[in-house]
Amino acid sequence: MKKGVIITLYNKEMQIDKNLIIQFLKQQKNFHLCFVNNGCKDKTPAILHELAQLYPKFISVVNIKNVKDNNQALRIGFRFILNIIEFNQLLLAPNFDFKDLKSLTELNKSLK
Repeated sequence: MKKGVIITLYNKEMQIDKNLIIQFLKQQKNFHLCFVNNGCKDKTPAILHELAQLYPKFISVVNIKNVKDNNQALRIGFRFILNIIEFNQLLLAPNFDFKDLKSLTELNKSLK
């Protein structure tokens, strides 16, 4: 069963923990993260693209040039991800906390 989450980000470079995300993806082989870069002005896009290159089957990135409200950004991510992968379960996460491994684990449990 393929599970997915759409995560919107705006200038979150300091909050993204690459090692935490990589550890999560190694444990959760049936999970796909779709990051929506909502017009970030910091290094968030570069970090996201680096992760997507490392794990192209588990991570996708949608770039929005001009900042949109969270609902619009989520809709854009939703349309994008449905065109590339078929999911059994999909969660929208506009205010996701990357520093908490428990939140990633709980996210996966909530999708069961």
